[in-house]
Amino acid sequence: MLSGPIRQAVVLAAGDGDRMGELTRDVPKPLLPVVGRPLVSLTLQGLRGAGIEDVVVVIGYHADRVRDLLGDGRAWGLRVRYAENPDYHAGNLGSLLAARSALAPGAFLLAMADQMLSARLLAALCGAGPQPLPRGGGGVAADFGPWRAEVVDEATRIRTDGAGRVLEIGKGLAEFDALDAGGFVLDGDVWQAASARGGLAPGSELSALMQILADERRLRAVDVSGSPWHDVDTPRDLEVAEAFAAGVRLAVREGRRADGRRN
Repeated sequence: MLSGPIRQAVVLAAGDGDRMGELTRDVPKPLLPVVGRPLVSLTLQGLRGAGIEDVVVVIGYHADRVRDLLGDGRAWGLRVRYAENPDYHAGNLGSLLAARSALAPGAFLLAMADQMLSARLLAALCGAGPQPLPRGGGGVAADFGPWRAEVVDEATRIRTDGAGRVLEIGKGLAEFDALDAGGFVLDGDVWQAASARGGLAPGSELSALMQILADERRLRAVDVSGSPWHDVDTPRDLEVAEAFAAGVRLAVREGRRADGRRN
């Protein structure tokens, strides 16, 4: 079981953001501006607010530009180190595997540079919810709704057993009761699962690893319903991100304000 505070995180920032079109031709998506600040800086701010101290940022596309902006992380009160994934065009599991050697032993939080997660959501993950997480497994930030249709269409879906255990996770699930909000907390022994069943290729997606954990009943749903989150994949998402960061109502979340309260 996981125990003690989680103080380290991995941020995946290697992808080329191809769905952004011309916006990311010369600029990596983590550096796109939101309310006048690079998108990834909001991720780091949320991590610091959740009590994270050490961050491994996985870079690939325009790696030097991301490194030059973030430096050693002192601007955010963090210690930032880097791992590189030269195969950033492939699935994002390769980026997670690239971070392994840079992490200290023990549990860590996993976030995406283009997934805007509130400090409240990240703190819930670090606390891992009311039930302990299994050794060699972890937890996924699970939003049990309500949601608007366009959010459901884009998000990764989760089916649980009703008692907090994840049974299935993936984009195409017909039956589900939660959405993956984009954050994970993983035990330091999770790497064994990454080589299970003959090995997961670095070109695989994270959801393949999470499904292995779910099959082995080692993945829990950490309920973050009511905590704001927003995925930035398209130019339209970037527009909505301005509202998210400014703390006003999110057009893509039904019945919730940016502070998580009901309208």
